[in-house]
Amino acid sequence: MTNRWQLVKELEIPGEQPLLVNDVISCTGVDTCRLGICLAKGAAKAVRNRLLKSDLQLDKAGALKINISGCSNSCAQHI
Repeated sequence: MTNRWQLVKELEIPGEQPLLVNDVISCTGVDTCRLGICLAKGAAKAVRNRLLKSDLQLDKAGALKINISGCSNSCAQHI
C-alpha cells in the first residue's frame, strides 16, 4: 500500500513533507509552563529541520513518532 507521502512525492506536489517530520510533538516548555526546563518547541523545530536536510529515507520510517518533553512530566506523550 502506498502511503500519502510516497503518493505526493510521485505526483511531485511541492510543499508536502514526510509524515515523520509532521509527527514531531513537543510540550510547551519554558514558553508557558512553570515546570519546563528547556525550550522544547525550539528543539522540535531543530529536529524537523535536521530531518528534512538529512539523506535519510523518511518516507520509509513507518509509524515512528518523536515526542520531546521539557521535564519529567512527559507532557509531549500525546496520543
